[in-house]
Amino acid sequence: MKPAFFTQLSIGGVTVDALVDEYLHWALGRGRFSRHRDGRLAMGIPAKLTVEALGSSGDHPGDNDCLLQVRRADGIALLRMVQRDSGDGSIFWHNVVRVSASTNASMIEHAIIRTAPRNVELEPRASSPTVVDDIIKAYSRGGVEPRDLYNAKATLRDANDTEAFVRHVLRDRDRAVPILAVTRGARTDKPAVDAALLAKHLRGMVTVAELTSRASADALFQELNDAGFDRRFTCFDGGVRLYAPRLEPSDPLHRHPLWIRTWLLDLASDFERRTDLLAGIVAGRIAEAAMPSNLVRCIQDFDRQERRRFAERVLAAPPPDPGQSMASILAQSKEQISALEGALRGANETIEIYDASNREVTEQLAEAKKRIDELEFEAQSERLKAEALEQQLAAKASKEANGIPVELRSDIAASLFGEVAPEVALRLIAATWPERIIVLESALKSARKSDEFKYPDDALDLLVSLATEYYEALIRGGGDNEARKVFGKNQFAPTENDLPKDGIKRRTFKYKGEQVQMLTHLKIGVKDSVAETLRIHFHWDAKDRKIVIGHCGPHLDFD
Repeated sequence: MKPAFFTQLSIGGVTVDALVDEYLHWALGRGRFSRHRDGRLAMGIPAKLTVEALGSSGDHPGDNDCLLQVRRADGIALLRMVQRDSGDGSIFWHNVVRVSASTNASMIEHAIIRTAPRNVELEPRASSPTVVDDIIKAYSRGGVEPRDLYNAKATLRDANDTEAFVRHVLRDRDRAVPILAVTRGARTDKPAVDAALLAKHLRGMVTVAELTSRASADALFQELNDAGFDRRFTCFDGGVRLYAPRLEPSDPLHRHPLWIRTWLLDLASDFERRTDLLAGIVAGRIAEAAMPSNLVRCIQDFDRQERRRFAERVLAAPPPDPGQSMASILAQSKEQISALEGALRGANETIEIYDASNREVTEQLAEAKKRIDELEFEAQSERLKAEALEQQLAAKASKEANGIPVELRSDIAASLFGEVAPEVALRLIAATWPERIIVLESALKSARKSDEFKYPDDALDLLVSLATEYYEALIRGGGDNEARKVFGKNQFAPTENDLPKDGIKRRTFKYKGEQVQMLTHLKIGVKDSVAETLRIHFHWDAKDRKIVIGHCGPHLDFD
């Protein structure tokens, strides 16, 4: 069982009957929902079924195992609609709705779940029913809570937009709706997922906040930091974060899950497909956290209670009148027996349900324990890697302070608070990814000649991409085409042709005691100018799985 949707609405000034009519028209594709009529018929809903026929309790089976169930009682109505998935007939969709009366308002609880045989893997899916959006629009004047659901998407274009949003929406203690923050890549200025499509898939569940600039992402970090939040609560560089209601600095980080850009890119190569999958993951997280445990089986519970009440009424009936005929007494006894048998069946059903539930929970616990063990093993492995890295850094650094070599502290500070020169960028890359990057002394020497380079941020971006996306592409066996996807065809050159001997010599560097030609390079600018042109020449050491940078400075033919 996987949830695909859940919402809870309180609507003032409207009766349970009025909301039930909205749902019945939607279920049948009637009235303003007539655009769904063909789809409902395809699901198997009986064509002659009417809203009036569904007005009272009853089961209404349709074609292709479709089922509509309605239960009515004072101040409450239950609706369950089951239909097969149009693509995979082994998967069933269940809409479960509970409408109940409260003080001066009516409450809607609507969940959508999917079920399938154990051998069928259910991908995460989000499914926002149009009826919820239509009800919000139709009854907004009377007052719909939570009010945050009125706006499915917010666009934060600059620091001012973001500051106001964080102070008055994100950190509002009365906020009842989760907020999904979507940022853009620091280097690409593009999001990893489609914020508008996310808002469409998740309407009625979240508010999507799209941060469209670097300034807006910086403002999110600054506002949260000023409010006492750990810096890990922010979201940036193409990541997506779900901020649960009642956000507090003391919250555990896992309460507000973060999906980083690289994880999202691995989720699917196609932009729309990636967005669909993330929407399903987010919908599942929200539903699992907010959906009442008794909602899914509310109709079964209602029926059991009705059978029990009927049995109690029969048993409480006065004994047969001695003056009654034997046939009358026999009929009354049969009625009592029938009622007791119904109550017994209900009890047996309950026992079977709990037995099945217990088996399922036991299996889930076993699977969870296995996963915990796997995660603990992975965490232990990562800790060992981190300890090994710390030892390497300690061995290389002559002095240390708080685990950071003294000679790197000013470079790190410069990278955090301003632009960094190519030499500083090289040192930072080498210290950050020592298991991936080797910077030769020749590269540091050449970088010092480019202290006046006008575009240091572009150089740093290229180096970071070299150590991350390009390195990972090499590990996967990617070639020049993969490199062009990472850097673009104008920034990456796999080789150089028609070089004279002295040109090849200038591109040859000493590595592991040997002279190694490094013709593969990254490039910024084409002018004979130290201030406007930069070249980064490197070599892939396939044996040690490392990128060796031999030059990071002026064009070698202009220098």
